[in-house]
Amino acid sequence: MALIKCAACGGQMSSEAAACPTCAHPRKRGVTVGQVIKWIFVAPLAVMVFSCAYMATRVADTVEPSVAEAAGSDVGSERSPEAIEAAEILQGKAWKYEEYIDELTGKTVKTATLYSTNTVELTRPYAKPQLGRIVLRRHPTHGHDVMIRLFRGQILCSASQGCDVPVRFDEASPLRYTGIEPADHSSESLFLREVDGFVRRLKGAEKVVVGLTFFRDGQRTLHFEPGGLSWD
Repeated sequence: MALIKCAACGGQMSSEAAACPTCAHPRKRGVTVGQVIKWIFVAPLAVMVFSCAYMATRVADTVEPSVAEAAGSDVGSERSPEAIEAAEILQGKAWKYEEYIDELTGKTVKTATLYSTNTVELTRPYAKPQLGRIVLRRHPTHGHDVMIRLFRGQILCSASQGCDVPVRFDEASPLRYTGIEPADHSSESLFLREVDGFVRRLKGAEKVVVGLTFFRDGQRTLHFEPGGLSWD
C-alpha cells in the first residue's frame, strides 16, 4: 500500500482507498499491468473462438449435409461398393430401403426412400438448399403410406381439408393428388391419398415432378428419378 495525492483536494490517501478520507472524492482507478496482460491474451482468443463459431455456422447454414455429400460424391477414382451406393442414393439415382421394429407392436416396419435430383431453397428461416424425399412406408398399424418430405419448411396442407398436390409422371399431364397433414402437425411433410395408384405409376415412370405449396414461397417443384423401385 502507498500514499498518493487526492486529485480533488491534494490531501494524502491510500492507493487502495475507494475515496479520499478528507473530501470523499472517489479515487480514479487506472488500468493495472495485470489487466493489460489479461486483455492482450484473452481478447485475441475470444475473437478467434467467435470467428470459428461463426464460420462453422455459415458452413452448416449453407447447405444440408446430405446435399454437400451428394455434390462431392464423385470425387476420387476408387470407391467401395458401399460408397458408390450411398452416393447414388444421395444423388437421387437409387432407392434406400430400411427396416426397423415398431416398439408398440413388435412387428417390422419397411420403408423405401428416394431423394430428389434437385434442391429447393425457401425464404428465411429456411433459406438453405435442401433435398426433398419420397418415402414409402409399410407399417403394421398404419398400413401403406406415401410421404413427401423436406428437412425444413412450412408446407401448406390442412389436416381437415387436405391440399392439392400436382404430380407429373414422365411426359403425361399432371395428376392431382390429395395431400394430408401428418397427425403430429409437422409442416415439413405430408401424406398422399390414392397410395396404390401413386405407387403403380411410380414403378412405371422414369421421371416424376411433385409440386408443393409453401408458406410465403408459393409452389416449388421436386424432381425424382424413381427407376428401379422394388416395392410390393
